[in-house]
Amino acid sequence: MFFPCSHRYTAQVETFKSYSHLPALSVPERIEYLRKQGFIGNEDTSTEDEEALSRVVFHFLMGYARNFRKKFGTTTLQELLEIYQLDQQVSLKIFEGVQMVERRLRQCYVEAYVKRFSPYGVYLQDDSYQLLNMDGQSVAVQIRRQILRSSESYIQHKADPLCQKWGMTRKELAGSRNTARQIEALVELPIWATIDWWSFGTLAKAISSFRGPVSSVADDALLWKGIAGQCGVSQRIFIGQLEGVTVLRNLVGHHNRLWMRPSVSTPRIPNIYRQENRSTHPKSMYVPMLTLASFLEGMGHGRTFKNELDELLAENLRYKEGIRQIGAN
Repeated sequence: MFFPCSHRYTAQVETFKSYSHLPALSVPERIEYLRKQGFIGNEDTSTEDEEALSRVVFHFLMGYARNFRKKFGTTTLQELLEIYQLDQQVSLKIFEGVQMVERRLRQCYVEAYVKRFSPYGVYLQDDSYQLLNMDGQSVAVQIRRQILRSSESYIQHKADPLCQKWGMTRKELAGSRNTARQIEALVELPIWATIDWWSFGTLAKAISSFRGPVSSVADDALLWKGIAGQCGVSQRIFIGQLEGVTVLRNLVGHHNRLWMRPSVSTPRIPNIYRQENRSTHPKSMYVPMLTLASFLEGMGHGRTFKNELDELLAENLRYKEGIRQIGAN
């Protein structure tokens, strides 16, 4: 929640206004603007840096420039661009890890699910999940809608005839509140034929909230406990760690800045990395990165991923500090 009376909020709004009303500046005008604002000094700029500056989204670069000035003071155009470009490389490395974890989680969920429940129908039912929000909507609503919007020919072949019979398109059925018809259109589809069409956020919610039908609610119906074991993550912290990976995935997927950004979730530093990270800020962006690495440990890739990530961070010590030492204010 934002409070307009907050000095920090007011400063952010004013800063945003000053950047958002900039015209489309030429490269020399961009350099002059950066100098006038105290982001970079008066050093000569290289042709290479000027070409790189012409290719970046200038308003997005301002987020890096403002945070750099606030923490370290004035810099050079070269280092500012190095920070910007290094953040892109780190994002690509994270996305590589997230992709492996996401595929593993989908596999583990299907395996855990079919050991106890029919692959048909149960995962589509509202009462198979805990309620997730104030209007009482379960994750099954998101699952059904995402499946119905799929372009997979197998799904279309199963669902389209019924939709045509009802005089509507699959898209119209997806947007409706007719739960019974949504389930009827999809009930012949096994979970393994549809799970790849669930978003990662929906998958994570399904993992953490699935309880099975009301008549079968029991401890062994909590699928996430078995999934935690398959991923090598402690059951005690699994749900929080999964949330941390989900938030990190969303930041990378939406091309957000990682550098100098406090973590918006609060996963714990995994025990396997705790000793070597006693100086890492517990709310820094590095913690969800370590959480991602811990999921990869269960796949035999955790140490490789972490070492490659650390090599990237070490390319610029100020970048490394902005990732590992910057937490909530």
